Amino acid sequence: MKSLDIEYNFLNQIFNCRDGHLNIPPIRKSEENVKFVQRDACNLPSDLGVYDCAIAANLVCRLPDPDSFLNTIHNHISPGGLLIFLSPFSWLKEYTPKEKWLGGKYVNGERVFSCHVLEEKLSPWFDPVPVCIEGTGYDDPIYG
Repeated sequence: MKSLDIEYNFLNQIFNCRDGHLNIPPIRKSEENVKFVQRDACNLPSDLGVYDCAIAANLVCRLPDPDSFLNTIHNHISPGGLLIFLSPFSWLKEYTPKEKWLGGKYVNGERVFSCHVLEEKLSPWFDPVPVCIEGTGYDDPIYG
């Protein structure tokens, strides 16, 4: 099984888990339609390109400056495209200074949740679409 097959199966599982909740055209399984890129998420180059779908898996809570990623990723997603976040939001000081954590902390005596801050920061460009990946016990949003 090639990585393209694995990625295709993963995307199909997410898109089909709510029985048509998302109106997404069928994915043409073709290597010419998929490009895997790895870059510094806090310093995305302007010539990176624009994509229909980007997956940020276990990323945001491991960045030294999550805001730098969240404030620029929209430049690389096509209109109507998807930004998929999968995160345990397990903030650790060795990766991200505590003052840059999105959540997992108290501000003025109130608990701050990473998922709420993430949704607020991305709201100028994306609308959240909650999905439940069966067997995980929690929901992760797909932003589109």
